[in-house]
Amino acid sequence: MLRFSISVFLLFMLLGCSSRNSEQDGSFVIDGKKVVVPLEVDGEPVPPDPGSDGDDTLLGIDHNVNGVRDDVERYIYARFQGFEHANKERAIAMQYGRAVQHILEFGAEKAMTSQQMMSKASECEEYYYEQYHLNEDSKSQDILDAEYKDIVFNTRERLEIYFDYNAALSGKVFTVKIFPSLSTCEVDITKIEN
Repeated sequence: MLRFSISVFLLFMLLGCSSRNSEQDGSFVIDGKKVVVPLEVDGEPVPPDPGSDGDDTLLGIDHNVNGVRDDVERYIYARFQGFEHANKERAIAMQYGRAVQHILEFGAEKAMTSQQMMSKASECEEYYYEQYHLNEDSKSQDILDAEYKDIVFNTRERLEIYFDYNAALSGKVFTVKIFPSLSTCEVDITKIEN
């Protein structure tokens, strides 16, 4: 009963503070600063702002059909502007985005598959940190942090699916690779230029 009460409390807390982070002009507030989403990155157009229509359905809008909701993809492009390895970090964030979409689409039904996708994204991130010698002092933040989660689980329905997914994994044991490898990355981040 206590776990349920805590979950309900967190649900209301998150819904209270994680309403759409996007402002009227399609920008985001990231780390307390307004960041405008570029129209294109590396010659590729960034998807249009879905506005509130993006929250009308569980899976949202994926205009360019790349497996990541448009509002999340726009956040990713905004968040990593000006980073030394921005395109590598965007690739990892997009991998997380596809894993999150899997969670939203299948919830508890395919929780183990979603968890494997999340693990691969996490291991890819660790591989990236090791390859570019980023430690806690030199990296700006984890890619999948609370702010990112606030963006992807930004409606009550999405948050409830996430809680169901977590509940389905409760009591299971997972292994963590000591030496993450490039094979866990969907994209070869070593070949991405910045």
